[in-house]
Amino acid sequence: YLTFAPDVMTVNIIDNEEPRIGFAHSNYVVQESEGFVSVEVGVLNGEHGTNATFRVTTVSGTAVGDPNLSNGDYQSVKMDLVFGPSTTQHTVNIFIYDDSLLEPNETFFLEMSLISHVPNVTIYPNFTTVTIVDNEGLTIGFNPVQYTVNEQSGSVEVN
Repeated sequence: YLTFAPDVMTVNIIDNEEPRIGFAHSNYVVQESEGFVSVEVGVLNGEHGTNATFRVTTVSGTAVGDPNLSNGDYQSVKMDLVFGPSTTQHTVNIFIYDDSLLEPNETFFLEMSLISHVPNVTIYPNFTTVTIVDNEGLTIGFNPVQYTVNEQSGSVEVN
C-alpha cells in the first residue's frame, strides 16, 4: 500500500524571457600588480526594449576604496550604465593600487541597482566580489648562496 502525503505539489516557473541584467561573474580575482580589474555587466537574458539605467557602486570589504587612489587598495567608483535596446554589455574598469605592504589577500564588492524604472527587468546577479591577491611575498634565503671556509677557522658567519 503506497500513500502520497501531501498529494499536491507547487511548481514555480521562472519566466526565462524576462529581461535580466547583471554581473557576468560572481567572483573576480586580480593580482595587485596588474593595476586594474575589468568587471563585465551585461544583458544575461531576454530583451528590455528601452533605455535602462543602472548604478554600479564599489563597497569596501577588507580592501579599502579611495576615489583618488591616494590612500586605499582600489579606486572606488559610483557610475551609471545605460543599456539601450541594442546594448548588451558594459565593462567597468577599477584601478588597483600596488602598494609595498605585506598583507593578506583582500576583497571588495560591487553592487548594482536600477536607477530608471523599466518594467519586468530583473537585476541578477546584482552583487560580485573582487579579490586582490597580494604580491609582496616574504622571501628568506642565503646571500651569497655559497660559502668557503677553512676547516681550522672554527666558525663562519652566514647571512
